[in-house]
Amino acid sequence: MHNGIGFIDRAIQSIIDVASDLEIVIVENGSSDGSFEYLQMNYPKLSIHSIPDASKTKARNLGAKFATREVITFLDQDDEFTSGRVNPIYLENAKNGAVIIGTQEFLDSENSLMPPYLKDSYKNGRPNYHPISALISRETFIEVGGFNEDYELAEDFELWTRILRSNHAPVYVNEYFIIRHFHSSNESHQVARASKELLRLVRGHVDAQRSAK
Repeated sequence: MHNGIGFIDRAIQSIIDVASDLEIVIVENGSSDGSFEYLQMNYPKLSIHSIPDASKTKARNLGAKFATREVITFLDQDDEFTSGRVNPIYLENAKNGAVIIGTQEFLDSENSLMPPYLKDSYKNGRPNYHPISALISRETFIEVGGFNEDYELAEDFELWTRILRSNHAPVYVNEYFIIRHFHSSNESHQVARASKELLRLVRGHVDAQRSAK
């Protein structure tokens, strides 16, 4: 979480509404809007950690480290959790080593704020799979190396390329795992920077596949 005081209540409530017994771990990384103090005051029962010098990607890895449950998943501060992620069949498969990836739901009311590359697939009705909200066991996450902290915008897709090269079969399900929200400060709008990271990870993935032959 970083400067997310305007979003975090909705995100947390979306998890509680789906399943009140889920473990919620929040890693706050150097906010200047009083986010950490707000969380401490309003959510004393949650697992809250402040790591001021952590990048977004490092914060994700630390969240996985602090988690105690067998299966983990991630949620950004400005999005919403859905019931698809607590499907008992998906959770059981994740415990057994599968990585379950669902789709993301977009709201018509925020259509004008979507980045062009997402708007195109949304208009055409294609499933938008969302790696960051995948269900994965902590053991599998650690085994594949977690998120690569050299990436800040494409870290989820970079992780996915390593999952594809591992022995853990990804399972794609056409069910919403997340409601994505769009606003002017979304990192999704940093298209040029994200494109550079995506190009770098594609080259790395190709090189890794060649080396494995």
